[in-house]
Amino acid sequence: MALTPLPPGARVADRFVVEREAAAGATAVVYAGWEEATGRRVAIKVFSVEGAGRALALARFEREALLGMTIEGPDLCPVLAQGALASGPALVQPWVEGPSLASCELPWSFRRATALIARLLRALAALHAQGVAHRDLKPANVILVDAGGGDEHLCLVDFGLATPLDQAPDAKLTATGAFAGTPRYMAPEQVLGERAGAATDVYQAALVLVELLQGRPAVAGDSAYACMQAHVDGTLDVDAALRAGPLGSWLAATLARAPDARPTAAEAAAALAALGPAEGRRRRWLPLAAAVLAASLVVWLVWPTGEARRPVDRVVATAPVAAPADAGLATAEPDAAQPDAARPDAARPDAAVPDASVPDAARPDAAAVHAARHRRPSPRPTAPGKPGSALDVMRWRAARSEASP
Repeated sequence: MALTPLPPGARVADRFVVEREAAAGATAVVYAGWEEATGRRVAIKVFSVEGAGRALALARFEREALLGMTIEGPDLCPVLAQGALASGPALVQPWVEGPSLASCELPWSFRRATALIARLLRALAALHAQGVAHRDLKPANVILVDAGGGDEHLCLVDFGLATPLDQAPDAKLTATGAFAGTPRYMAPEQVLGERAGAATDVYQAALVLVELLQGRPAVAGDSAYACMQAHVDGTLDVDAALRAGPLGSWLAATLARAPDARPTAAEAAAALAALGPAEGRRRRWLPLAAAVLAASLVVWLVWPTGEARRPVDRVVATAPVAAPADAGLATAEPDAAQPDAARPDAARPDAAVPDASVPDAARPDAAAVHAARHRRPSPRPTAPGKPGSALDVMRWRAARSEASP
């Protein structure tokens, strides 16, 4: 029996009105509608499976409706009501506007991806606290919701494989030789037919984060069997940079082979939320640190060293000056208007006057005394009795003048 589409204006559960058909999936057709009393928009999901597999699909649909009525949370999509139609059951949920992660352009930045998955893990922690595990977490089941003001929220949808945490697996929900889940995002325990619970959701959330960051799924198998085998063997396609970076230990824990070795959703959310801002601050400081290092290197390369750093006024001319032919005609007279500090030693009042009775060889080197007093290098030595600089010439003339009768 073919499913008869619901016409616009049809009523479901006595209080919801069909507007139009919005989408069609493997097990249900989704209609856009509104609640008659409040006018809020809703999604009306009508069961649509016919023929082989109907019984199993119907059991899962009824389980989704039952569990959906018990859950609540800001990032969860609960079931508002159930209804019975001629073709089968229907359920009503809030209308969620926005793209799924499966249709988003990848990869994302570290900060954006970690912030969203941390929010998803908090939603899973709330779901687990209500005694329910999702078990089919994948990008197509996470809807991005624009909350305004630049905030990015999400809504977790499709609870078709959800199960109570305190209940053993129901044989009616799994066909013989079949598996429950999406092979690319199944946890190892799902592949092996073991009990899947809260730890399964944590594993799948980590897979979604890896896909957001590297732009491709963590499992690259081209068949369902190859994908499931990769989960069991632990041969996931995760970039080495992610494993070696600040996210490495978090991925090692959340993607652990044994479910008992994984953190809870609340623990994983807290650890991931702490990583995002720290990594963001580190990346913001990297350009500044690089600029400071480059500037320091340039300064070190061009800054003068050794003798090149000596100030110009510390350099003393040592070029020899020839003595004039008539060295005894005139003597330098001190200028009264010139400060003592600027006068040559021979013209300063406190300067020592050479004694004519002392031989030249026994006299102290006045240039050396002057250089030591002013911490300047001594001029090059000259031959006895011959001046070697302009200052020596002035001292030589003063000495000759005083020694003359």
